[in-house]
Amino acid sequence: MGFETETNFYTGLTQDISSGGLFVATHNLKPVGSKFMLQFKLPGASVAMELEVEVRWLRETSSLHRSDGPHGMGVRFVNLTNEQRSRIELFLKQRESLFYDDE
Repeated sequence: MGFETETNFYTGLTQDISSGGLFVATHNLKPVGSKFMLQFKLPGASVAMELEVEVRWLRETSSLHRSDGPHGMGVRFVNLTNEQRSRIELFLKQRESLFYDDE
């Protein structure tokens, strides 16, 4: 996954995606409300998707705030095309559940 500013290109990771957005694990945080282009490739896909996202929330660690998860930002997909939405929804239907029932 990658995103860029006028001067730099950044990479990040995610394991959390939904039909509305995803979490980008990165130390290169952008301010809440920022919009930028994000490029990522769904597992099994041959072509990367590039779409506009908006930062909705941040996860960061400071001396006053501890978090168990990685630094990063939650982003919302903006202006998805029907094809992009369909590709994401198909991936979500086909992937294995992250929840395992022990019973």
